[in-house]
Amino acid sequence: MKNEIGRKLTSLTIMAIMFAGGMTLAIPSFMPEVIAAETTSGLLTVSTTTLQGVAILEIVVNDPDVSATDVDIAAISASVGGTSYDLTQGTNGKWYLYVVDASQAALFDADPNGFEFGVLCSSGLSTEESTTDLIVSSSTNVYVAVITGAGVGSTADNGTCLDADGMHGVLDDTAGTTSRQDLTAAVLQNAPSLSNPDGDEANQGQRAHKLNASGYGSWPYIVSVNLNDDNVVEYGSDAISVTYGNTDSETSISLTNRNPGDRAEVHLTITDPALNIDPTTADIWKFSLASTASSPVAIFANNGTNSSLDAQEMGQHGCIDNCRLYSNSQTGIIAADYALTLTTVTESGANTGVFESFDTTGSASFTTIPEAAADGQIIYSYGGNSVDQIITYNDAEITFDAG
Repeated sequence: MKNEIGRKLTSLTIMAIMFAGGMTLAIPSFMPEVIAAETTSGLLTVSTTTLQGVAILEIVVNDPDVSATDVDIAAISASVGGTSYDLTQGTNGKWYLYVVDASQAALFDADPNGFEFGVLCSSGLSTEESTTDLIVSSSTNVYVAVITGAGVGSTADNGTCLDADGMHGVLDDTAGTTSRQDLTAAVLQNAPSLSNPDGDEANQGQRAHKLNASGYGSWPYIVSVNLNDDNVVEYGSDAISVTYGNTDSETSISLTNRNPGDRAEVHLTITDPALNIDPTTADIWKFSLASTASSPVAIFANNGTNSSLDAQEMGQHGCIDNCRLYSNSQTGIIAADYALTLTTVTESGANTGVFESFDTTGSASFTTIPEAAADGQIIYSYGGNSVDQIITYNDAEITFDAG
């Protein structure tokens, strides 16, 4: 009887260990954590306090005294670096402002790398074909989706900065038109819908915004600001400091399973505020693991197929060690066509700054190869950080006896 009990207890213990081990490996792979990067002080919230390159800063004011969406309210403002800018009200009663660094956005907007900020309006923004009825002051430069051509910055021609909801003929009569630069195809993809206090769409967002039949118009727009190393954002007595510069110190890289066998989905996670270009949606980037630190492949993929950032563009975006995902060796470990396949990492949610090589079902953008050699090692690097992965197989044997 004593030996029988011992055998039963041993079996139960082994089963418990196996079950616990299985749970430990499975749960992190299918339950990715979503961490908001935003910072709040009183009534004021910013999407991040560490901003790099052409990443967009979202500023939100949630003030119950001016949150009504069914009555007209005079526009409220927040300041960035001491300069005040009007905000726009969403359907939720909150007020919004989007900011990008002026010098870097101007350089990136002209390159074929997918960063579409729209047209720079240097003489104000209006929908009334007027230089006096301005939604945005003539002293403020803004990016918005309007048509290109002569007089964009100053005249009231159809569809230009001073007639943002207009267009020549019927080119904007239906959704899907491509007659103008559509910044929402790349950035601010999920900017909030606007309040409509009068019910006639004449004062959307409490700022007289208008959109035409295809959805183009004076919203959303991005204020072009010459950011400093440190920028104080203020609303009333609330203030938040936003640092502008390289974010290497904020980066990390990790693997869910560092000791996989063959045919394993590789669950790689990197964290970097610099990759969080659009605070309103989950950003997508593509990297080549076959690249090197000195010759990286980094593609902003929010709006489809784009060119990789070259060395000059890396510098314009403020990248030093970050913006580069690469590995030391892939032979006999990950997919044989790794040199031809781009690894896709997708932000775990809008404005998290956390990017994963796998989706919520556990399906990853790359795997270990069939019959991968035991003890084969690969080192993944990002932002000056590294993590290794070693192919591991375990053979076990158990023997029972009466004693």
